[in-house]
Amino acid sequence: SWSLTNITHLCNWTGIACNNGESVSEISLPGSRLNGTLDALDFALFPNLTCFNVSHNNLEGPIPSSIGNLFQLRFMDLFRNFFEGPIPRSIGQLRKLEKLDLRLNELTSSIPSELGLCSNLTYLALAENSISGELPLSLSNLVRLSEFGASQNRLSGELLPDFFTNWTKLVSLQLINNLSEQIPPKIGSLTKLNYLYLDNNSLSGFIPTGIGSFKNLLHLDLSSNNLSGQIPPEIGSLTKLNYLYLDNNLLSGTIPLELGNLTLLIDLNLSMNQLYGEVPETISRLTNLRGISLFMNNFSGGIPLYPNLVYVSLSNNQFVGNLSAQWGDCMNLTNLQIDGNKISGRIPSELGKLSQLRELFSLNLSSNHLAGDIPFSLGKLLKLNYLDLSENTLSGNIPSEVGKLSTLQLLQDLSHNSLAGSIPSTLAKLTKLENLNLSHNNFISSIDLSYNKLTGAVPSARIFQQAPESTFIGNLGLRRNTTGLSPWGRSCKSTHHGKKILIGIIWEMLGKFTFSDIAKATNDFSEEYCIGKGGFGSVYKAVLACGQISFENEIRMLTEVRHRNVIKLHGFCSTRGCIFLVYEFAERGSLTKVLYGGTRAVELDWGTRVKIVEGVAHAIAYLHHTCSPPIVHRDITLSNILLELDLEPRLSDFGIARLLNSGSSNWTTMAGSYGYMAPELAMTTRVTNKCDVYSFGIVALEIMMGKHPGDFLTTLSMMQTSTISKNPNLLLKDVLDPRLPPPTCQLAKKVVIIIMAALACMRTGPNSRPTMHFVARELSARTQAYLSEPLGSITISKAIESSEVQF
Repeated sequence: SWSLTNITHLCNWTGIACNNGESVSEISLPGSRLNGTLDALDFALFPNLTCFNVSHNNLEGPIPSSIGNLFQLRFMDLFRNFFEGPIPRSIGQLRKLEKLDLRLNELTSSIPSELGLCSNLTYLALAENSISGELPLSLSNLVRLSEFGASQNRLSGELLPDFFTNWTKLVSLQLINNLSEQIPPKIGSLTKLNYLYLDNNSLSGFIPTGIGSFKNLLHLDLSSNNLSGQIPPEIGSLTKLNYLYLDNNLLSGTIPLELGNLTLLIDLNLSMNQLYGEVPETISRLTNLRGISLFMNNFSGGIPLYPNLVYVSLSNNQFVGNLSAQWGDCMNLTNLQIDGNKISGRIPSELGKLSQLRELFSLNLSSNHLAGDIPFSLGKLLKLNYLDLSENTLSGNIPSEVGKLSTLQLLQDLSHNSLAGSIPSTLAKLTKLENLNLSHNNFISSIDLSYNKLTGAVPSARIFQQAPESTFIGNLGLRRNTTGLSPWGRSCKSTHHGKKILIGIIWEMLGKFTFSDIAKATNDFSEEYCIGKGGFGSVYKAVLACGQISFENEIRMLTEVRHRNVIKLHGFCSTRGCIFLVYEFAERGSLTKVLYGGTRAVELDWGTRVKIVEGVAHAIAYLHHTCSPPIVHRDITLSNILLELDLEPRLSDFGIARLLNSGSSNWTTMAGSYGYMAPELAMTTRVTNKCDVYSFGIVALEIMMGKHPGDFLTTLSMMQTSTISKNPNLLLKDVLDPRLPPPTCQLAKKVVIIIMAALACMRTGPNSRPTMHFVARELSARTQAYLSEPLGSITISKAIESSEVQF
């Protein structure tokens, strides 16, 4: 064991390696549960040290400046600790240093210019700290650099041309921060790049044409910036490109024909720009393309056809013409979103080819100019979960075959058409249906909705308003003759970019506040109390009787939470002693319904499950480490993970979480759901972010196993005691969901990484659990498994041992 009070016979210590002269050459103690600081370590004792690896520990405090005396050091890894303060300037004395990994710490201040003196550096990783300031020009001296990542810090300023002139050996560049100004044309000098991530910055100007020289580029992400101008045709030279993300910018012009040369492209996202014109026919030749997102642009012309696509989102453009019958030949299609265009003609019956569209679960053709009957063949889409044909000029009857769509949850909706006749009784067979909107049509028959679980206001259509009371009896949540947004119902349509919202009860008021109290505190919602306005309404500041600024400090902060994997909170309403939060609607419902939905669970293949776990990890990491003050969720379960149409996860119900800061209590009387709560909550009600980490571990295992891991946890407890020798050969593959074939190749590696991360998250001691910051990054960035054995031979005990080291 280590003891700095007795440093004799160092070469016999664990983690120490010596050279022939019995001088210490390596200190390697990754994942050794080290605590404390490095202050007491006398680096002068190690003049020949070449490797210093204390990654995956719990070390804290500053990085000592004396570390600069390790003149022979080539490899320094402090990854995933709690080091704080600035990077010491003395690090510039390490002229032989080749690899420096400082990721996932709590480092602050700016990058010291002295770092540019480490001219032998090939690998520099500074991501996920709190480093601020600009990138120092001296970094351009690192001419041997092959990988540089400083994402998720607080860096600002511009990308200097000298960086790209000298970094000609760079393979990976990741700078997701708040960088501004233009991308220098000299970026084209980085001809060896495989990965370029400059997304989520404030970069402006044009995309430089020199980007076409990245002949080895696999991933290009420039999304969520302020880039303008046209997409340079030179991008068509990136013939090895797999992923191209240019969404959420200010790009204009047309799609260059040259994009048709990207024959290895898998995913293309050009959404939320100002692009126009027709989609070039060359794009349809991209046979490896699986996803295309062009929504919220001004594209025109006919709807292009892509026979191999899985996901198509062309919403909110100006596409015209008829829907081709050939869409019925798209065998892999799961999502077809073409709402908000000018498509006319009839809905082709070929869309109902069960033998072809076997995976289609989302069909949105709303807000077009479609006419004619709804084809009865749509009743063959037995996996359909979401159907929206609203705001067209469809006529005729609703085909009774729609009642065969047993998985349909959202017939949302058939409103604003010219449908007539009777409403088919077969709709009563849609037992999973959550929303039904048939308003603004010409139905003439009566309808009996008695003794269901319907909620909200009764629609204003004549068929509903003239119906007798017996039509609605047995639905306690329904109300008639009401106006405005009903707190007990669901709104079926919003005019804000076609988004849907869901109204749900979140908590009962524990105090004596009423709606009239809030109205009085805001002078009937006077403008002087309005602190913000958005597309969905206004936010008001109200000082209540207890003196707490409830609206400002709680609701406003929650509405500012923005992350692709966190459900959007639009606002709230209050009445009858309850507060109601208005969340964005996630079309596929909760993960619980899908995972435990019988045959529906097969939709969650291993790739999808990996995506869901990674997305949830990033969502929690965002709440813990990006939000200020940080948010502890307190109730992470499968029921609080909602799924979009493309099965992208969205963490919900964070609205009941306590906002934590240094001056507030984090004590609560209720924290979580049974089966997901951290063990320390059995003895204390003090909730920390490590409680969320534990819950995430449970959820990750549940997704991989296809069932709650309660029995597995009991087995683990036994294995960690005397019975481990009785069951040493329990295989990891045997705990995976048996409804799916075993994962293979890269997916198998990802599944193993997730299992090991989950095991680390469920450690008994809160301080021994990793941060969600680290877990999220590890799940997304790691491509090589921690264990070299194939999945079929990895035992649970081996996974636990490796998890102790790696996490």
